[in-house]
Amino acid sequence: MGGRRKKETVPSMETFQRNPCANCSVTARNLRTNDLGGVILGCTRHTIKECLSNQLFGLPAGHFAYVKKIRPGLPLFLFNYSDRQLHGIYEAASSGEMNINPYGWSEDGQEPTKYPAQVHMLIRKQCKALSETQYKTILIDNYYAEDHLWFELDHVQTRRLIRLFESSPVAKPKQALIKHDKKVKSERVPEVKARQAKVLSQYPTKWDVLRDMDSEEDDAPSSESGSSSSAPFVLFD
Repeated sequence: MGGRRKKETVPSMETFQRNPCANCSVTARNLRTNDLGGVILGCTRHTIKECLSNQLFGLPAGHFAYVKKIRPGLPLFLFNYSDRQLHGIYEAASSGEMNINPYGWSEDGQEPTKYPAQVHMLIRKQCKALSETQYKTILIDNYYAEDHLWFELDHVQTRRLIRLFESSPVAKPKQALIKHDKKVKSERVPEVKARQAKVLSQYPTKWDVLRDMDSEEDDAPSSESGSSSSAPFVLFD
């Protein structure tokens, strides 16, 4: 009753930003929408072809806290967990949503996806993949563990990544279709594909998204700038 009241500790804003957020299962920078300059999404050597052929990127549900902030035109990059290379340059062709394709990247196209936080994409410019030694300096502040990094990028990081990618463009790829490793048998797929086509038809691109990922990566640089859209990225200082 007459004892001294225990002082209450109030977490700082830094604590909320650097630690896992209360309502999600992954750590995040929790950048505000206006501060979000770009987003990295993930794949593996087993899923990268499907990501590109379907023009759809995805992450586990715990990442939706920032995937939902993606708007059309936002720069995107693709991180390959298998070799830790970063691919680009892509841009969002839709807002980030849950379950655009509820069966994506599943064994037979019938199981619920493990990566429901999704966004449609298109290729902004075809560039050579970056090794971790190339991009780590730019993303050093995003490493919250030795081998783990936050996928939210601010405007400065995004601008620097784009410049790095643009320094290593590849020749415009020949028309090539990606052969899926597994045939999709689901009757739901045509409906999903039709919905994707409707969205992506609003974002025409000169770049062939179905690049043959098995082809030689060391193509000679093209003399063209290679931009897939007439409108430039909006990058803020």
